[in-house]
Formats: sequence, structure tokens, C-alpha cells
Amino acid sequence: MTHEDHSQKTKQHALRRDVHRRYPLWVYDDDDWNLMHGDDKLPVGDLICPATGCRAELVAVENGKTGTRFLRNRPGTPDCGHTFGRAQGGGPPSAEHRWLQQRLAMLCDDLGYEAIQEHYESRADVWVASTPPLAIEVQR
Repeated sequence: MTHEDHSQKTKQHALRRDVHRRYPLWVYDDDDWNLMHGDDKLPVGDLICPATGCRAELVAVENGKTGTRFLRNRPGTPDCGHTFGRAQGGGPPSAEHRWLQQRLAMLCDDLGYEAIQEHYESRADVWVASTPPLAIEVQR
């Protein structure tokens, strides 16, 4: 992914290298963002792509003009090509919107379904990997 591609698609989720978490880190969760980009920032190389089997290293970036948060491949490392979210167009979603997305994903997980927030391919706020699959849209 080149720099100009960020306007079409972005990475918004990451795992921590060698640290098991129930959910991936998400750029629009303030606690997760603080780990990825803020005062409690993780060491370089600790964030990796959440795609199964992919270990591509990621870095957190914030657009100073729009406040849009995203992840990109760490400079000098190969781009894995996986995307997990879309650019936020008019700026980041509201805190209420993000909260609802996160809670819906957690409820799905509690019920035994894999749920992904800001699923790129479906454009769903929450994508539930089930048979048949389910796209949940949050209107807030």
C-alpha cells in the first residue's frame, strides 16, 4: 500500500506480537489508541497485522488535519496487503458510534461468533462471520 492509497482503504486493527488478546486493538478505542500511539506507546515492532498467520509489523498514524487514525506497514518492512477498515471521509466516527460498534462485536463474541469492526470488504460497521454472514450497521 502506498501513501496515496490511504484515502481508499486503511488498517484499523492490530494484534500485539506474542500477546494473546480476546479482541484486536482498534484505532478508535481510546485505550487501544493510547497503547498504539499515545503516552503508553508500545515498542516498535510490537504491533502486527491481525490476519491469521500474518506477522507484518504496523505503526499507528494520525492525520493532524482530520484526526483520522489508521495503521500502516512499518517503514522498511513488506506490506502484507491486508486492510481492515475504510478511510473515515468526514473525520472519525463519534464516540457513541464507536462504543456501539465495540459493544455489538463483544456481544457477538460472547455468543460464540467472530465479529470484526469496520470490516473492509463488506463496508459493515460490524461483520459477523456466521452462516449466513451478517453485516450490522450502527446509525448514531
